[in-house]
Amino acid sequence: MVLLTVYVDDIAITGNDNQEIEKACDALKQRFEMTDLGTLESILGIQVEIKDKVVTMSQQGYAEQLLEKFNMVDSNPVSTPEVVDQVLEPSKLNPSEMKTLNLPYRELVGSLQYLVTCTRPDIANAVRNLSKYLSCFDESHWKQAKRVIRYLKGTKSLCLKIDCTDQVGAFQVEAYCDADFANSCKNRKSISGFLVMFLGCCLSARSRKKTMVTLSTAEAEYIPLCDLVKELLWYIELLEELGLPQRRIVVHRDNQSAIAIANNPGHHERTKHISTKYHFVRNQVEKGRIQLQYCPTKLMVADILTKAIPREQFEFLRSKLGLAVVPTN
Repeated sequence: MVLLTVYVDDIAITGNDNQEIEKACDALKQRFEMTDLGTLESILGIQVEIKDKVVTMSQQGYAEQLLEKFNMVDSNPVSTPEVVDQVLEPSKLNPSEMKTLNLPYRELVGSLQYLVTCTRPDIANAVRNLSKYLSCFDESHWKQAKRVIRYLKGTKSLCLKIDCTDQVGAFQVEAYCDADFANSCKNRKSISGFLVMFLGCCLSARSRKKTMVTLSTAEAEYIPLCDLVKELLWYIELLEELGLPQRRIVVHRDNQSAIAIANNPGHHERTKHISTKYHFVRNQVEKGRIQLQYCPTKLMVADILTKAIPREQFEFLRSKLGLAVVPTN
């Protein structure tokens, strides 16, 4: 089997047979002008190291570029990307007044989002919060954005680590899903977050503000499951195609009521108003593809995606994302 990951004109090639990989490379060279860079070390701004069945992916170089670009090289690092209980409000400045500030706010937030997408799920909630103010920002929002940069300065050596050593029977996806009920003081909408884990590493993470107001904590915890299950079904199909069939995938939740709603289909007075599409979760539970399992709140890794949390708990949950310090040669 030969696998190709393609992004425009960047291609990473791998497989379980070196001869077949060479044949694939030769076939591509005959048809396209191609440069063979050898063993994968970097792609799309991500440094990759493969050693002794351990894969690490880091964007330390990208983070250092951001520090230089936004004049933060000499800034003091901080231990968390957000301040607990800090609330940002839309700026009251008009567009012309915002322009006179001459702050590259949108550029910085976009750069941070790329880190979230690739290797830094630990800043997902902070960047989601900053993204709400791309058209209504001022000095207060710029200060918070710079705090994320200061956090990156102190943690730029963190990398995602996939450890395949002695992982017999461990090629199984698992997921975490959480919500912060009525987080928004203005419209009382909840913040949800989920992440997908594989071999102890975060494959994907989402931090989102819900588009609707929920009426209870249970409802706020149940509704985000739909988006997570859709993501998991995609991973199931992908991994099965790669020869890694998935058993029933465990989804960790810290709300017993949300688990009960998914496991007990039928008419219930307190949940009858929930839109049909969210009960897609029930269908997948009935088919045996998904299993909801209770997880104590202190161990709920997805909590890091829903709100700012104190340093000690933040660092504990961050360690569970598969983030580790880049190994030195």
